[in-house]
Amino acid sequence: MKKIKIILSLVLVGFIALVIYQNQQYLMVKPDIQLNLWVLGDFHCTGISNGMLILAFFLVGFLIAYFLTLPYRFKTGKTTRALNETISSHEQTISSLKKELGNLQAAASQPQEAPQPEPPAENT
Repeated sequence: MKKIKIILSLVLVGFIALVIYQNQQYLMVKPDIQLNLWVLGDFHCTGISNGMLILAFFLVGFLIAYFLTLPYRFKTGKTTRALNETISSHEQTISSLKKELGNLQAAASQPQEAPQPEPPAENT
């Protein structure tokens, strides 16, 4: 299974490298970006290549997705800890019940002495 993962990873890296190599001319172009902010006026940005813009927006999206799922991760971690505590308490209960059952079975398997009849009481 590890070899398959390694092979698939290498194929994926090779495919990404091929896409970058074939689109190198587009990725190196530095477009003139203009942003009209109405209140503050126009914003001009030159010198940032398309490849850097794509990478920056990918990383920003990745960070947004990470921070939006962070509360869910904490909640599932808390639930996992509570369930693990429940499992350990149940395991302790099971082990104590097994010990008690073993003690009862051992006591039942030992030969019991026949009860001695009591001597008759004397009336005086």
